[in-house]
Amino acid sequence: MNRLLKRRSTWPDLLTLQQEINQLFQPMGSLRGDARENVVSDWSPAIDIKDEPTQYVIKADIPGVETKDVEVYMESNNMLVIKGHKEHTSEEKEEDFVRIERTKGSFIRSFYLPDSVDSDKIKANSKLGVLTVMIPKAKSSATRKINIET
Repeated sequence: MNRLLKRRSTWPDLLTLQQEINQLFQPMGSLRGDARENVVSDWSPAIDIKDEPTQYVIKADIPGVETKDVEVYMESNNMLVIKGHKEHTSEEKEEDFVRIERTKGSFIRSFYLPDSVDSDKIKANSKLGVLTVMIPKAKSSATRKINIET
């Protein structure tokens, strides 16, 4: 009696695991707690967030995106949203491309901010393809001792 042992391939399991891990690092496509439909970005700008003593600074690489095509706004749930759109402006009459890597289309990035920010004083500027958003921290009141009555 000759028995053949069938080995189950681990490749499908590894591929599924890799896909799930990749999804963890994808940019946020939908706005949690919002009634809007899911918004999937065509591309996503690289973002740096710096915590300075008096403010948070967000820098987003948006080369080729005009300022008029970018929106930065604060939602009521302390979510800062950066969204925009990039189009190719030149018309290509001959399509003899060997490789196309430059991105175009819509993007959206959103960040929950701590309650300790002063959302009325948020400022943004764009220079040389880098969007900079300055988010001031609210001035906290000084610590004071509270007496306990008996």
